[in-house]
Amino acid sequence: MEFSNSLTPIRGDFRYVKKVFNHQDMFDNTQNYVPLGASADYEHFEIDYVFQLPISGRSQNGVISVSVTSPTAAEISGHTYEFPDSEAEIETIVYTASVSAGIVQLGVEVSGIGENPTFNYRMATISSAV
Repeated sequence: MEFSNSLTPIRGDFRYVKKVFNHQDMFDNTQNYVPLGASADYEHFEIDYVFQLPISGRSQNGVISVSVTSPTAAEISGHTYEFPDSEAEIETIVYTASVSAGIVQLGVEVSGIGENPTFNYRMATISSAV
């Protein structure tokens, strides 16, 4: 007789898929967009991110909550962030949320930092109840 345990290393590892960070290069002095998902399929997004400046080595990490308020509108419902104590805050970053062609987008406006940043992120979603 063989016992089956769903948490054995082989089966447990197979069922657990670690969410890795996605990588997106951005440009200074422009509005950059990160597509999140269809507004009809999801009602909430939690985005863990690390915003990095590759030349100066500065970074900022945080969590952004985006709520879909209607099929044509989304808003940032929460944003917490931190940066290493030895670094100054990167102040010229503005985050927005919008819906374009049915896709929820996170807007990242970067201005006056002098280099092209990278945006590493992973997200969790809450599906629409419909």
